[in-house]
Amino acid sequence: MKRCSVNSYDLGLASGLARQLRQPGLPGQVPAPREPVRPLPPVTPASPAPPSPGPAVDLHAPPLELESWEVFLAWSLELCRARAGFVVDPQGFVVATRGNVPTDHFDGLGAELAYAMEQLDRIDAEAGSLLSIELQFASRRLMAMRASKESVGSFVVGYVGSRPLGDDIRTAITRQVTHSLDRLI
Repeated sequence: MKRCSVNSYDLGLASGLARQLRQPGLPGQVPAPREPVRPLPPVTPASPAPPSPGPAVDLHAPPLELESWEVFLAWSLELCRARAGFVVDPQGFVVATRGNVPTDHFDGLGAELAYAMEQLDRIDAEAGSLLSIELQFASRRLMAMRASKESVGSFVVGYVGSRPLGDDIRTAITRQVTHSLDRLI
């Protein structure tokens, strides 16, 4: 067996090669270690990760002058640390998306959320209009906020993420949408 390569369909040659490989002391084999192998020292557990820092944006700062829904979504996704965001216009159409967006681009979901928020307003009319909803699934959350201006109607801004939105973050996002709405539409 002088050749280094053989065809895989030659079973006799393959079995002879296997027998030779099982024999100790063949040239090219690594010699057995002479000293006993020492066990590795015990691993100390790493310290727990520090809590994630709060948003880098001042939540009480004056609203920014944002010129497009894409810029608004980029700003707000960073603020709320969500993985995807979308904006639904007063007719229920998704007008902007950003992040890890599903193939349907939230089209049906946007209309359903806008409709659900309108219907939920009717449950307790004395409480005022519904500002936000949050649905918690096993591994993620769907959050939606509504911002309105009489001249243009209600826009729904939705996010998919793993953490709930705090009241301060919701207020900052709603304030920014309301401030920028005339430029964004």
